[in-house]
Amino acid sequence: MSNKQPKINIRNADYDDIPGIVELSKKVYKKMGSYKPEMVRGQISHFPDGCFVVEINNVIVAYSASLLIDEKQALEPHLENHYWKWFWYHPCQWRELFVWLRNLC
Repeated sequence: MSNKQPKINIRNADYDDIPGIVELSKKVYKKMGSYKPEMVRGQISHFPDGCFVVEINNVIVAYSASLLIDEKQALEPHLENHYWKWFWYHPCQWRELFVWLRNLC
């Protein structure tokens, strides 16, 4: 491990980031299937101000996409079928991601 501090950058995602986001999703969602380029393009197209990437040394290590939904839909119970529940019960995926991030730095 180097003594040099990693360069960390947080910014809005753009279309040039799609290949890196798809590659990241392959590492994170191994068992669920990765994002398709069309999915990421749609997220960025529909709400570009809500899509972010985190880069460490110019490598995308995190992606976040927000969705605009109406109040009625937001307040309806939905957690039971939400994909984040999968991660709650499968923390090994998070550990694999953290190990990958640590090795990147």
